[in-house]
Amino acid sequence: MKELKDFLDNSFPHKHPYSTINAYPIPSVPPQLWILGTSLESARLAALYGVPYAFGHFLSANKSSEIMNYYHNNLKGKESGIKPKTIFAVFVICAETNERAQELARSALLWEVQLSTGIGDKGLPSFIESNGYTFSRQEMELIRNFKNKMIIGSPTEVKKKLIDIQNTYKVDEIMILTNTFCFEIG
Repeated sequence: MKELKDFLDNSFPHKHPYSTINAYPIPSVPPQLWILGTSLESARLAALYGVPYAFGHFLSANKSSEIMNYYHNNLKGKESGIKPKTIFAVFVICAETNERAQELARSALLWEVQLSTGIGDKGLPSFIESNGYTFSRQEMELIRNFKNKMIIGSPTEVKKKLIDIQNTYKVDEIMILTNTFCFEIG
């Protein structure tokens, strides 16, 4: 991370082996570095380097509070005015009703099951395929775990849960990921 910052800022010490290497093109305004992660280690690195943090909740919902709190409480440079800047990336499927959203989510949930068993390389299953599939007890347990990383519901329910995320995790932005076979069931 430090070397990447040094490349972007052209700030390697004179005797550093990379000091004679220049990154091109050099933008007039350097890009802002972010760390995307799903673990306490990624939050620790973002805090240590004083950079914004994007948490990939859609990949791992484990210890979300602990991870986000660590970043907020340990951000380097807070004493000199650097403020935490965060994105919370979450999987969302929203439809007119909760029932309709659950229908739309079924293909994504089947795909997650397939990916976890190594057979999801053909992409999201169709609604016909997912509706005709009977999940085993073991797969239903996987689905319960997958749903911990997801928001599935009506606009009112989804909005409430997104506001809860914003308040609970003190995030500046919420990034929404939606994997579904298609947005129309027909």
